[in-house]
Formats: sequence, structure tokens, C-alpha cells
Amino acid sequence: MRTMTAVKIAALAATMTMFACKGCGDDGSANNGNNNGSNNGSNNGSNGSNNGSNNGMTDCTEAQPLGPSDISGGQTLPAHTCWDVDSSLSLTDGTLTIEEGVVIRFAQDVPFKISGAGHLKVQGTADAPVLFTSQDPTTPGFWQGVSISTKSSDNTWDHLIIENAGSGDWQGSNSSAALFVKEGARVQITNSTFRGSGGTGLFASDPGVELDGFDSNTFEENKSPLHIHANLAHVLNGSNSYSNNDTQAILLSFSNTDEISDDQTWEALELPYQFTVTTQVTGPLKLSPGAKLTFEDGAALRIYGGEVTAEGSSSDPVVFTGVSEDPGSWVGITLEGTSSASLANAEVHAGGGGTGANTCLGSDTAGICVLDGTLDIKDTLVSNNEGYGLIVSSRSSVSDCSGVTFESNTSGDVLAEDPTKSDCMSSM
Repeated sequence: MRTMTAVKIAALAATMTMFACKGCGDDGSANNGNNNGSNNGSNNGSNGSNNGSNNGMTDCTEAQPLGPSDISGGQTLPAHTCWDVDSSLSLTDGTLTIEEGVVIRFAQDVPFKISGAGHLKVQGTADAPVLFTSQDPTTPGFWQGVSISTKSSDNTWDHLIIENAGSGDWQGSNSSAALFVKEGARVQITNSTFRGSGGTGLFASDPGVELDGFDSNTFEENKSPLHIHANLAHVLNGSNSYSNNDTQAILLSFSNTDEISDDQTWEALELPYQFTVTTQVTGPLKLSPGAKLTFEDGAALRIYGGEVTAEGSSSDPVVFTGVSEDPGSWVGITLEGTSSASLANAEVHAGGGGTGANTCLGSDTAGICVLDGTLDIKDTLVSNNEGYGLIVSSRSSVSDCSGVTFESNTSGDVLAEDPTKSDCMSSM
């Protein structure tokens, strides 16, 4: 591992000497601190991010330029140094190690791309996090952000702040993000903050992405906290926090062909999981008590050869509903392809919005449509759906149905092609 180049080290010598005696008088003795406010950045913008007040007293009055040749081949950015990036920054070779308290400031619309054989190791601390920020400290969405496409155990980021990124799309529309993770990349992110993004905080559309140990991260003041492939949602847990984002939801899925294929469990979060499009469940999916799934207009949860277990509790039901919660604001839950589902202490609201190919039987719609599979349902509220609460085809069956309440469904409670195959008919 190398620590920058000889030229850069020489340029930093005076700055590093200043760090060693920060707050000292001309004779080396401690002064009363009356002059250190200028180095704390009290005059450097409303959020103070470019002055180091949030990252262990790093001084940026003599920031050095940083380019691709400065970071490739196994370099280290020394602790408490400050760097300015004025054009696209690419890491394509070797592991770049960034030590605690480092500040990197990016010019407008500039990206930092990690690809090829490049890897990034961020070694911030609670008292001196590493800060990736904008050269304009007051403008959210000022620089483009970070993209990573490499898979390595060296990609470990701890106590990193990425702020004011998300100025433009990475791929197609609506893909602006502070961090764009793609092409099966592997990165471990802990104790890190994503804030002030002009798009989402973290964007990952590839189901093969590995977000190892995604713990204790904060998403604040972004347009949305995350937009990820639904097959990645299992990495999220209650240690992460989300506040003051324009959309307070975890956005899921990108295409109607997206699949939840891995055996996984989704925890209850402080935010709902929000499906932007219809998503297929082709493997086992377990939803923990208190999990809330919301669906945008025209979206559905299509269980196709998969298995969904949604077993909440009386105090923490598993909830499926539309974003708007109006009847027909989403398509509903559909079982096809010899699939199965178990609902207990759950709620299904505002579905039945299907038209054309998204109807259930003929032109009829429902909050729950069992076309080809088995449904076990009990202690569940099915309400406010356009069409029926439940439709069951002759190829399917519904068991139990004890404690199920059907309420305010516009066409009725249950429609069954063969009433003998639905316990819900006899329980009504």
C-alpha cells in the first residue's frame, strides 16, 4: 500500500503540521481558541459540511487537487486531509484506502466511478467520519455521486458521509442517486450517512448486488432513501434510520419481470416497502409482524410458483395496501403457477385495480385473486377493495378462513367458481 505520491506528500506537509498544532499560538502553546472559528467553517455555508466541523476538525483552507492518477494502484489518502475534485474521478486499479477525517469535495455534476479492478476502503470513525461532499455546501444534488461495479471484500465503507450528490441519472430516467451500485457489485456499508441527494440515497437495480452487513446507516433529506431491486430487500434491518426524505418509503422494483427468487425474510421497518411496478415472487418470502407493503398505481404482488408467509400479530399485522389507499389503487395479490400463501393477522386494502390482463376472472377483480394455488387465511381484514375481497378459481383452494373479516369491497366479499374449494364460503 502506498500513501499518495511524493509530490502530493510535499504539498501536504504544511497542512499536516498545522493539524499537529491546531489551536496553538505562535510559541506553540495553546491559545484561547478565539481564532479557530475560521477553521471550523462557521462562515462556510449553512450546513458546515465543507469545513470539517462534522469530521474531526479537518481543515480545508488549503485543499489539494485530486485526480485519477492520485488514487489508482493502491494509494492511501492520509487522515484529516482535504481534496478537491474538479472533473470525473475514476478508480480502476488497486485498493484506495481513505483514512479517518478525510474530506473530498466535488465540483458540479462530477462523478466518482469505481470499476474494473478498483476497490475502495473507507476507514472513518464516529468522531472523524470520511466526508464526500460538494464544493457548494448549500446545494443538495450538486455533484453526481459515487458508482461502484466491483466485487471485492476490500469494498468496506465505515463511517462515510455522502452528501449533496444525485445531480443526474446514472442509467435511464429516475436513476439519480448519491450511490449507484450495479453489475453484481459487492460492498459492505456500515455507520454511514446519505443526505441531501437530488435523487435517491442508494440505487441498486441489479438483483445480484451484494450489500454485506448493511447496518446502522442513516438516510436523511433525500428525495427517497433507497430504490433497490426487490430481491435485495432482505438486507434491510431495524438498525438503519430514515428521516425527512421527500418520499418516506423503500422503493422496490424496476420492471414487471423483476423476481423475488431467493429464500428470504423481510423485517418490519419504520418505513413501508413500496412497490413501483408489479413484482413476481418465485421463491419463499416471509414477512415479519409489522411489515407494511404499499403498491403504486397498477402494481401487484404476483406469487408465481413461489410461497409467501405473512403472519403478523394482533398488535402488529402485516399490511398490504395502495400508496393512496383508495379502492382499486393497486391490482392486488395474485396466486398463479401452483403457488401458495399463508396470511394470518394480516390486512389487505385498496386492491382490485386491475384492467385488461390484470383482471382476475373475466372482468372481475379482487384484493386477493387465487387463480392457481392454495391460500391459508385467518384472522385477516380484507377491506376497501375494488371488486371482490377474494376470488377463487376452480383450480385453486382456500383453507381455514376463521376470523377473516370482509368489509366495504365494492362487488362483494367472495367469488368462488367452485364454492366447495373455499372455506371462506362456508364461514360467511
